[in-house]
Amino acid sequence: MGKTFYLSAVFIFAISLWVLNFYIAGWWDRPDGFEIGTFGDSFGVVNSLFTGLAFISVIWSVITQREELKETKIQTKTAIEESNRTKEILNKQEENIKKQNDQLEKQIFEATFFQMLTAFKGVTYSLEETYYKKYATSYEMKKFGAFGFITEKLSETVSRLHSREVKAKYSDKISKLNADLVQQIEMKTAFEKIEIQSRPEYVNAENNIVAAEKDRDDEILAGPSHERFSSYYEIFFKEHGNYLGKYFRSLYTILKFINNSNIEDKTLYVNIIRSQLSTTESTLIAINFISPKTTNAFNNIYKTYGIAKYADRSNDILRNFSNIIPMSIYGAYEKRDSPYVFKYD
Repeated sequence: MGKTFYLSAVFIFAISLWVLNFYIAGWWDRPDGFEIGTFGDSFGVVNSLFTGLAFISVIWSVITQREELKETKIQTKTAIEESNRTKEILNKQEENIKKQNDQLEKQIFEATFFQMLTAFKGVTYSLEETYYKKYATSYEMKKFGAFGFITEKLSETVSRLHSREVKAKYSDKISKLNADLVQQIEMKTAFEKIEIQSRPEYVNAENNIVAAEKDRDDEILAGPSHERFSSYYEIFFKEHGNYLGKYFRSLYTILKFINNSNIEDKTLYVNIIRSQLSTTESTLIAINFISPKTTNAFNNIYKTYGIAKYADRSNDILRNFSNIIPMSIYGAYEKRDSPYVFKYD
């Protein structure tokens, strides 16, 4: 039964008592001298009863409110727990959806990656086949393969052009020194030549020639500046650029695809590419880092993933420009306390 029933019962009971008391007080045989005041006092019992009932109602109301508040707290706690469970379910659903999306994205990425890798290997095979046909009788081709042949040709071109320029630079100076030396003993007798050759000025002239020749040889041995190398590379590229250009563009495209993706382990896929590269390919890729045909974007990828890890760093060009080639393109980081110790990824 509800609260309304109990309240109605109490109300009816209270009215009944009051009416009963009125009836008894008003109609019961009264003794002589009974006054109206006494008649009013007869309702004191009912008043006390009403006061007690009011107090009981207050207590009952407090208890009822307390129970309702407790029930409300329980309901609130249950609602919060239910809300938390709902949030957990939604979070798990969101996490599962994210995992599914990530897995789907990874599958799409890998499908595209391996297609691009196949295309890149196709470009590589095409280049090798072209060079094998074009330079079939070359010793370098037979010994080093297509990329070894290209690397050797590049080194030869740089060395030949650099040597030619340096010799031309010193040619006039050495020729003039030799001419001055010959002029001192020209048309002289044997005894006069001996006497002239012992003079300090003649000895100095000879020493100047030796010094000039040494400077020339040292400059040739030191290799060209980066600016001169760039000009030599342009000459080399005119002959081989039609094939190398396509190769490097294909390589850059697949590396850029990896770099711009949302895949977490990008190094894994770069390692797959690196594992497909021969030593001569890696060497040529490392040389491309300092060539005028590369780009800043390509070089940043070089440094980020160490794409030329397996390059032959004893190559003359790489050794000559080791001061401007960062170790990061080899997948290594130079320790400052020792320039000869490297940490590989």
